[in-house]
Amino acid sequence: GDDAEVEDDLIAAKTAFRSLGYPIWVARAQLDRAEWLARQDRLDESARLAAEAAASFENVGAVPMLARARGLFEAQVSGSFTGRSRRQAAESRRTAGAIAAAARERA
Repeated sequence: GDDAEVEDDLIAAKTAFRSLGYPIWVARAQLDRAEWLARQDRLDESARLAAEAAASFENVGAVPMLARARGLFEAQVSGSFTGRSRRQAAESRRTAGAIAAAARERA
């Protein structure tokens, strides 16, 4: 999908998970969006979301996801962010699209 659709789907996923009361999935959607924003060179927005996601992962003890969020945040702060692989980016787009579609069906 195009960039606007990707971001809209990631936002819709976060909103749906928040309304369902799934904090770890809210954080996952935030982290996916943070990674996408970083690839769009929107680093300030990305860093904020990565930090929020890291705090949520820390609260629930999701160590692998916490490491991923912190890694993204620290790479941005240090200026060494290089983005994720194409496969990982495509996976995030597919996941966001599927989640957003499911959320629209529930509404």
